[in-house]
Amino acid sequence: MRDATLAGPARQDASQTAGIEAEDAITVAPEGDEGGGRILRRQRKPSEKAIQNKAAQDSLEATQPSPERQDGNTAQGAATYDAQAKTTEKDHENEQATLQTLQGQMNEQTGILKIILEAWKRQEIQNNTLQAEISQVKNELQAVKTECQAVKDELNDVKQQMAHGIAGLATAQTSPNPSYADVARTAPTSHASNVRTLSSGYATVPSLSGTLYCTVDTSRVEQTAAEQFSAGALRATVEKGVRVERGDPTWRCQAVTQSARNAQRIRIACRDETERRLIKNVLGVKMTHGARLLRDDLYPVKVDGVVRSAALDPEGNDKVGAAEEIGKENGVEVAKVKWLSSREPSKTHGSIVIHLTKAADARRLLAEKYCYAGGLSGQTAMFEPREGPKQCYNCQEITEHKAYQCTKPQTCAKCAKQGHHHSRCTETIAKCVPCGGPHESFSKNCRKLYPSRHE
Repeated sequence: MRDATLAGPARQDASQTAGIEAEDAITVAPEGDEGGGRILRRQRKPSEKAIQNKAAQDSLEATQPSPERQDGNTAQGAATYDAQAKTTEKDHENEQATLQTLQGQMNEQTGILKIILEAWKRQEIQNNTLQAEISQVKNELQAVKTECQAVKDELNDVKQQMAHGIAGLATAQTSPNPSYADVARTAPTSHASNVRTLSSGYATVPSLSGTLYCTVDTSRVEQTAAEQFSAGALRATVEKGVRVERGDPTWRCQAVTQSARNAQRIRIACRDETERRLIKNVLGVKMTHGARLLRDDLYPVKVDGVVRSAALDPEGNDKVGAAEEIGKENGVEVAKVKWLSSREPSKTHGSIVIHLTKAADARRLLAEKYCYAGGLSGQTAMFEPREGPKQCYNCQEITEHKAYQCTKPQTCAKCAKQGHHHSRCTETIAKCVPCGGPHESFSKNCRKLYPSRHE
């Protein structure tokens, strides 16, 4: 249909051209053929319009493929399409293979990065651990350094004390007044000497006559604040505060020592009562984190043959105001009085211990050998406390810890049951926790608590 449609105008133009050529042709009769009747025609030159139509027809025929040529082009196009399709499929397969390869490489790189990250985390943990250990070592070294400095300061103080002691021994030969320790050491039938030496190994008795102390108890100090209340730290605190109060930048502590019986009690020696009050004022505002400033040192003196009514009330309890009464009778200051003998009503006379605030008063009573108590005189003697097993008043067991340090449940000292105090106990049968005997845990009938009474 397309060929016919395209050829239609061409044929029409050809017919028109032929007609024009026929009209334009000049008929010439050839010579010798005039009588034959055949008309001779001479071809006329094509017009410009005819030439254009001819050219258009030729061009149309050239562009119109023949059936054989068209079939060849169709097969060639199909083959080309198949080749292109195969090429495209192959390219797609190559792209898929490339993507899979890249994906594998990415997975491998991701795995390597994970391993590196885990190794880095482990290394970071190790670094943190090492830093913590290094910090701990630094703190320990600092603590050791502080302790060494404190020991050095204490050695210097001991050196000064020894120098003062030697000087005191040199002058003691001409001293007419015996010390408290000298009198305490002297037997009742002998005369007191003037030699200023230590009289006893008991830590409760002051070893230096007339020496005043401020005592700090560090047994309850928190662990984090232990360095603040070491001997060296307390010495530095006292010297700094006293220098400010007195306006003397060169003032120094006379001595800083530890109690021979309790290493957690630090004693600061004072030159006089005024200095002791000043040091107590300085330390009073610094007592934090469980540190305690103990009361002044006391000087115990034993008095035998004291009437019962001087220290006990009719019920056998400690008499209120006994210390003040005995102090007035003897012209001394008595801090406290303790009855040492049995409290049974049949015991009309016994022994007491009076704790004096001044060493001079204790020396005088020991030198005079008598002390008034309840209007009657008793004989004075050196007080020697008896050391026995230590008992915890919370768990009632014989142990080294105290009640405030005990981590066990509260145990009744009367019935040995847990959960209540012996003052609220309603049981009638007593049981001792240390020995299991039929008595209270604090009774003197306990063989473990008072072994010397049962020997």
